[in-house]
Amino acid sequence: MLTPLTLALALAATDAVGEGSAATSTPPSAASNSTVASALSPGRLTLARTDAQDEYGWEGGADDEEHAPRLFLTAWGGEAFDLGSGEKHSGSAFGGEVSYALGFGDLGVWGSAYKIRNGGKDWAPVALLRLTNRFQTRRGLEAAFTFGVGAGRPTDWRVWFQVALGLRLDLGPMFLAGELSFEQDQLLRLSGGLGVKL
Repeated sequence: MLTPLTLALALAATDAVGEGSAATSTPPSAASNSTVASALSPGRLTLARTDAQDEYGWEGGADDEEHAPRLFLTAWGGEAFDLGSGEKHSGSAFGGEVSYALGFGDLGVWGSAYKIRNGGKDWAPVALLRLTNRFQTRRGLEAAFTFGVGAGRPTDWRVWFQVALGLRLDLGPMFLAGELSFEQDQLLRLSGGLGVKL
């Protein structure tokens, strides 16, 4: 005589399989055990969990891509080295950057001042339009290659070019950055930055 639990499992298995499975030669207890075992198999549970993750955007789905930060604000500070003159002057370098992430890279506006004018006594303003390509490295850092073009005024206004290599470490909504740039008039700049992602 079947126990009430076995009978309930047998009826549930019959409903799940369909009308045709009720008329099988296998005893109800064996049929219910095999149906329950197949329904609870690790493969089916994993597949069901994967479908749920894809449906609701878990595990880096489309929703994460749509809501990824696109605007980056960075404050820079460091030292600029004038390698063109024989005396090799150096001076402080401060600036800021606003950039926006696009499909081909980060496009930003850079404004800064280097204390290299008049032998390091006065500030030289520099304004650039910069394009940055970032690459993920193995240690969780992002490497960056930047090209900038604009204008600078060490003595008078002139076209200013910049090529920079950098690293960025993400800290949640903020990040730390470092940059080494080669610029117009044989200028070398070494800077550190603190930024926020919006």
